[in-house]
Amino acid sequence: MDHDSEDRGLQYGDGLFETVSCLEGRPRWLPLHLQRLRGGCERLQVRFDAFDALGAEIAAHAAGQGRCTGKLILTRGLARRRGYRPVGDQTPTRILTRHEWPVAPSPAPVSPATQGFRVAISSVKLGLNPLLAGLKHLNRLEQVLAQSAMRDAPLEQVLMLSSAGQVIGGSARPS
Repeated sequence: MDHDSEDRGLQYGDGLFETVSCLEGRPRWLPLHLQRLRGGCERLQVRFDAFDALGAEIAAHAAGQGRCTGKLILTRGLARRRGYRPVGDQTPTRILTRHEWPVAPSPAPVSPATQGFRVAISSVKLGLNPLLAGLKHLNRLEQVLAQSAMRDAPLEQVLMLSSAGQVIGGSARPS
């Protein structure tokens, strides 16, 4: 049996993530990323406390890479039983991946007056849940739907609105 399929991150989206830009082989704003991750773990009651070791691991992952991005996924760990309620003694799972720095496609020649960043507002609205506000949690289906709905539009960013019409955030288009 594949134990990865029993991970609560896969089963329920029970986890957090951080995407860290790295320049000259060093992660940018790493203390702030770790601070947000720590706050997310506290709010979700994920028992993880190896933040110093994790920071060193992220830094080692970026070393010698020039420009790249690192993505950290931290889940609550393996499900010990079926059901949504966590047992509470899981060992969190960390997944760290490294990706090439995104390269923007060469734009068609335009006059300086028309150069810019192409943005649109998605028809997909984000649900409001104060318990999850500000967390970079693993449940991103609304962003997936927003990107799918604007698949063929020549955009760099899709803005996401709440059901009340407030700008909540964006969903960047991959290069």
